[in-house]
Amino acid sequence: MQGWTAIDRLHKVRVSTLVINGRMDMAQDFVVAPFFEKINKVKWITFEKSSHCPFWEERERYMNILDEFLKLLEGGDEPEKVGLLSIFDFAHSIGQIIGRIGNL
Repeated sequence: MQGWTAIDRLHKVRVSTLVINGRMDMAQDFVVAPFFEKINKVKWITFEKSSHCPFWEERERYMNILDEFLKLLEGGDEPEKVGLLSIFDFAHSIGQIIGRIGNL
């Protein structure tokens, strides 16, 4: 996976996408920026008091933002076509998959 990237395919994302990161997250702004720049319908929120877990560290604000984002989609994208992406969670999931493959 070294050198693997999806950045050159982000323009293919056709669903409204909420990209989140925490100010103290490993996925700093320079990591998240390409997702914001390349996905057509995207909203980017940085949680100032969070690291990797804004859904826990800033739960009330996180839930309010998620609620607002989903309400914006009413009458637009169908719920199953909404993309919610935590960059670090995505990278973490890839790491877990690679770990499982390595154990085969």
